[in-house]
Amino acid sequence: LATIEAGKEQMMDSNPKYGPVMVNAFRAMAVVMVPVMTTFPAAMLCYWVPNNLFSMGQSILLRNGMVKEAFGIWERPKPVPGAAQDAGFQETLNNLVKKAKGEPTTEAAKMKAHNEEIETRKQVAQMADPPGQSDEAASQPGVNDEELNIVGK
Repeated sequence: LATIEAGKEQMMDSNPKYGPVMVNAFRAMAVVMVPVMTTFPAAMLCYWVPNNLFSMGQSILLRNGMVKEAFGIWERPKPVPGAAQDAGFQETLNNLVKKAKGEPTTEAAKMKAHNEEIETRKQVAQMADPPGQSDEAASQPGVNDEELNIVGK
């Protein structure tokens, strides 16, 4: 638990959106591991304790300004306000699945697909309407003027 607390700033900085969630998940895992670890052989304890002490010491040491300077470790750049954020892991996977299915993934692509669908519906309605019929007979269910004017070209 102390190792998580020593390195939580790094987790928060690496992903401001999901950082707090990650920190809380690791805290919960640390608490859950205590009863689980009681069934493990003693050799695991002999490995985990020094490993965690080393990790905690490293996290604390590398936050020190003089140590960063000595090893040439640069400060993490601050995010630019208003700049586009990188897509997260889940959003990236969702976009890959949509691309594989041929679905639009950006707003511009969604608007283009919507406009193409409306144009197709107009053409189908015009083909189904023989010349000389009244407007009532020409109207198709599901295609109306309000829907046609939702997104401009």
